Amino acid sequence: MEKNNSVVHSYFWQTSDFLAALAVTIGFAFETRYETTLGIPYTFLIGVFVWSTGLLVIFFTKKQFRKHKQKSGLGNAPDTLITDGIFGYSRNPIYLGMVVIVCGFGILFDSWWLIGSGLLAALFMQTILILPEEAFLQKMFPIEFGVYKKKVRRWI
Repeated sequence: MEKNNSVVHSYFWQTSDFLAALAVTIGFAFETRYETTLGIPYTFLIGVFVWSTGLLVIFFTKKQFRKHKQKSGLGNAPDTLITDGIFGYSRNPIYLGMVVIVCGFGILFDSWWLIGSGLLAALFMQTILILPEEAFLQKMFPIEFGVYKKKVRRWI
């Protein structure tokens, strides 16, 4: 298939990194004003485990991008629709990994506000990143993406 140079995202605020950082900042701001606690034991260990899981999801996603010689990030339109590997479980594994990392921070820092900021990050990503990307992919790969959407869920 011929390369399409159209892009979905072209501004710095249209990245999962920025949106996750924004959500964490909001979570920390609320936590410093209205302190919360999860009230569960071993929050440090559980938080590190959840945070590490998010990192692994992103690592395996980037590995799939390299395998298919696909660039990710601002200004990079896909040449191929990747549906194997981790993309066989989630249509948006990088965004999933970022949300898991944010929730891991929430557990690590023993904060309901930070866990809530993970949900806020998911909402930001869904609205600002995922929905426009799905419309773009539907145009670029009308048949393949339609089949893929039926087989693989958006998040998990």
